[in-house]
Amino acid sequence: MRELSKLELARLYRKVKPELCNYDPDLYRFDIIDFESKIKDRLEKIEKGIEKYGLKYFLRQFKNLEPGKKFVYYPHSFKPSDKIESLNFFSNKKELQFKKLNDGTLKVRKIFYAPIEIHILTAYWIENIGDIIDRNFPEEVYGGRIKRDLALNTCNEPNKLGKLNIAFPGIFIPYYYKYSEWRENSLNAIISFNKEYNILVLTLDIVNFYPSINLNRCKKLVEKKLEENFCKNTKLKELNDTLFALIKHWNKACNSKGLPVGLLASPILANLYMEEFDKFIKKEFRPLFYGRYIDDIILVLNADAYDIQELINIKDILNRPSQLKLNENGNYIFNFKKATGRNKVYLEISQEKQKNFFLSKDASPSLIKAIQREINEISSLRKFLPDFLDTNSKLMEKVFQIYAEGDFGDNLRKIEQVRVRKLGMSVLLSKLREQARYLPPEEWKDERYKVYEDIQSLIFDPVNFLKIQRIFYS
Repeated sequence: MRELSKLELARLYRKVKPELCNYDPDLYRFDIIDFESKIKDRLEKIEKGIEKYGLKYFLRQFKNLEPGKKFVYYPHSFKPSDKIESLNFFSNKKELQFKKLNDGTLKVRKIFYAPIEIHILTAYWIENIGDIIDRNFPEEVYGGRIKRDLALNTCNEPNKLGKLNIAFPGIFIPYYYKYSEWRENSLNAIISFNKEYNILVLTLDIVNFYPSINLNRCKKLVEKKLEENFCKNTKLKELNDTLFALIKHWNKACNSKGLPVGLLASPILANLYMEEFDKFIKKEFRPLFYGRYIDDIILVLNADAYDIQELINIKDILNRPSQLKLNENGNYIFNFKKATGRNKVYLEISQEKQKNFFLSKDASPSLIKAIQREINEISSLRKFLPDFLDTNSKLMEKVFQIYAEGDFGDNLRKIEQVRVRKLGMSVLLSKLREQARYLPPEEWKDERYKVYEDIQSLIFDPVNFLKIQRIFYS
């Protein structure tokens, strides 16, 4: 465990900065500028604070912040009333973001926001504790994975990864890389297994995943993981206690619960929390393929293992194991076996967002493409949309209007169309830039050509050109 000297703090900041920029460049832009303009003084202040208070220095700093400076609002869903035709209030000022919430038309979620110093503490936790947790996750866990130097991987165990790269900027493998891998591996599995079997494809989504996470259980899971890896020492315990004390304080100050969205450690903790669920699915359903991207799940099952009635009524399949039952809302409840305390700890799986596909052996390519579209739709499409807080953008209002019309599934299809065609220019060019930054040219040649084709069709096709013109300039 490296000591938090000024040099070490500077290195951790180098790890943190790309993550904050990737998450939301506008949110931390001025914080980064301010930190770097006084970086020597800020690092010295942290170093002296740690000398005096230990790791509790970070907690003291966070507690002293005003509650309104510990979170920002981000849009979650939009439902217009009869009186409101469109959303007409936007701001790039943190204190004013979506302040007019009394009409009930806009649902928002609170996003963790903190000074750079707090994110440095989180990076320190990730390198010393999160790394131990992440390195043992199986390959079917895609989201929130730590960057590693595979060249240093000297072990032959398939589920073990290379050492943590402490010198390279950033902490996590870029989301688009793992998200694309999750999606493509799912589709490849469907195509491959469908050549041999009748298959059943299920997509699952956890309801309010981060807020539903029980912190006491989560902390005990971390402590157990440290014990299993012979890492039980007072410094690691202090570091872990500090992180969870910070999370609990944030929940209390912000009237929230569970894991904060926007905290760098949250994806690792969420994956650890889901470990029992992952093992349960693989043991009880024996899927041909299982892949999870945080809370988006794809299962490919051998349909020949079930009778016709079960295939018609998917509930019969999912209700087989005793740990998975329907509740009064029609959602599936997964009860953790190793829960602590009097109250039951569980996950709620949305039946509304669940998609089921039965494909007889050697199904037509058009059916496979239909599943591909649905996989795109059930996953978190906001990652691919432009920044919601661009005050000059008419685009934002149009996206909210799309959310407001009709059935949720239809809306997702519209958003997918907007993403690929109408919003495609900015998104594809952004992706092109990010791929060029992180990957050797030969590793993404096919995808690069596909991007070029999309841009070409967008610009030179008269119909598409008129569509893009209307969405940007109407």
